[in-house]
Amino acid sequence: MPTVETTCQCLTEQEVSARTGLSLSTLRAHRFKRIGIPYIKIGRSVRYRIYDLSAYLDAHRIDPSRIN
Repeated sequence: MPTVETTCQCLTEQEVSARTGLSLSTLRAHRFKRIGIPYIKIGRSVRYRIYDLSAYLDAHRIDPSRIN
């Protein structure tokens, strides 16, 4: 279960880009298409919660040792 500290910590799109390897233009395109990592919009600022980023990455994890 996530704690309040982990659900409230946010990253900028530059930080998410550095952590995921996705370009800024890809993150922006995903937001425009309403796909990808959930985000928060405060005025013109975009922030990604660390918890949402972790959940997104976990949901897209492929375990090659697991047989269908």
